[in-house]
Amino acid sequence: MSDEPPATPAIPVLLVAEDDKYDRMFLQQAVAEAGLAVDLKFVADGEQLLDYLHRRNDFAQIDVPMSNVLVLMDLNMPRLNGDDALKQIRADRGLDCTPVVIFSTSSDEKQIAQSYENGANAFITKPADFNDFVAVIRKLGLFWFGAARLPLLKR
Repeated sequence: MSDEPPATPAIPVLLVAEDDKYDRMFLQQAVAEAGLAVDLKFVADGEQLLDYLHRRNDFAQIDVPMSNVLVLMDLNMPRLNGDDALKQIRADRGLDCTPVVIFSTSSDEKQIAQSYENGANAFITKPADFNDFVAVIRKLGLFWFGAARLPLLKR
């Protein structure tokens, strides 16, 4: 038997790709209100998301275990939109198992279908009401950080 204490599990990371500063603030408040014990990180577009996941450019010094990262991504972002970022994530053998949830104002059936075809793990339409927003974030956290097991990633 070892005298070492058991390893403390890393705090799960909710990596949010969202360019709208008000949606970011809304999400930050909802995560706090929902009581999620996550390390909430934000990137402004698909390019920054890929930089974070690949640990390059402004994110080269990130020391977060990728085995407990959930990506929550908007579709409509500048530079590289959510659809194209998702395609690149799924095409990369080091990132292809990264769980990605689309979090969009859209409820367009074609966009929802396209997101799943591109490899999204889930598609959630952002609620307009704050209490509904908190409820959705709470359910998201209970499922992804409670019931589901996140994959061990190569990075």
